[in-house]
Amino acid sequence: VKSSLEEIVIPDTVTTIAASAFSECTALTSLTIDWNKITSIGSSAFSNCTSLPTYDELNLPNLTDLGGSAFNNVNIRKWSNMGKITSLPAPSNSVHTLYTFGNPAVLEEVILPYTLTSLPMNCFKNYVALSKIHLPSTIISIGREAFSECRSLPSSMTLDKVEILGQHAFLGCSSLEEVYLPSIIEIANGGNFRGCFSGCTNLKKIHIGPNCTLIGSYLRSYGSNGSDFTIICEAVTPPTLGSSILHAAVNVELEAIYVPAASLTAYREATNWIDYASRIFPIEDYMDGGIITFADPVVEALCVANWDTNNSGYM
Repeated sequence: VKSSLEEIVIPDTVTTIAASAFSECTALTSLTIDWNKITSIGSSAFSNCTSLPTYDELNLPNLTDLGGSAFNNVNIRKWSNMGKITSLPAPSNSVHTLYTFGNPAVLEEVILPYTLTSLPMNCFKNYVALSKIHLPSTIISIGREAFSECRSLPSSMTLDKVEILGQHAFLGCSSLEEVYLPSIIEIANGGNFRGCFSGCTNLKKIHIGPNCTLIGSYLRSYGSNGSDFTIICEAVTPPTLGSSILHAAVNVELEAIYVPAASLTAYREATNWIDYASRIFPIEDYMDGGIITFADPVVEALCVANWDTNNSGYM
């Protein structure tokens, strides 16, 4: 009976762990295996091996296939090498979460391989302890709820090459303060009045690159007493904007939207953007690093004369 097994020794000649091979081995406390030899791990292979000692680091340099829920409820702090896998397992629907990478309350760091081009739906959903995620430049798409409720992510994230963000991709990521999306094309529309960054109560800034064509509805809706925030959008043509950026975000203010100066009128008159016309300003006026630059030299001179309290010559 698998549930009574306490020790397993896997020969060095083994390269494949079959689906459910050791699932529900709840008494297993000792597993001898050469992870360097393993190329394939089936779905639920080690699921609920809850008595195994914590893996401080898991290194599988020759891995080419990883099944869903493979390490469900196994205590792993860091995935340092996933080998050459070209895809991560995805659940059959948005309700189900696989917990492929181990106990979501324990996993702290993941280094993803350059063989990946996308992250599927729910892949790291509810990994509340995940504080370091190394995204290779090959990843261009992040699926629905991929990082939903990852509440320990770094405060600042730059998604260099990501072009597509799925629905609710970062929902409830309360540690996020700044997000940079230099290559983004589409931020998916929200659903159930929640969008990509809904519930990110500390999010202060979203910086969107010049290629964006869609900013979905309910972008930062929900969350009480969160940080006021700013959108910087470099797209010359106003992207299609969904409705209600701040739906049900209590005591949260959209402070400003900064856009290319040449497109100021276009943004202020575009569908849905028009609702925020009084808060849309030229990107040249955006304050970054403690210095405000102004498109209008007359306005700059007036502001410096009245509010340059440290005599730096700048605002």
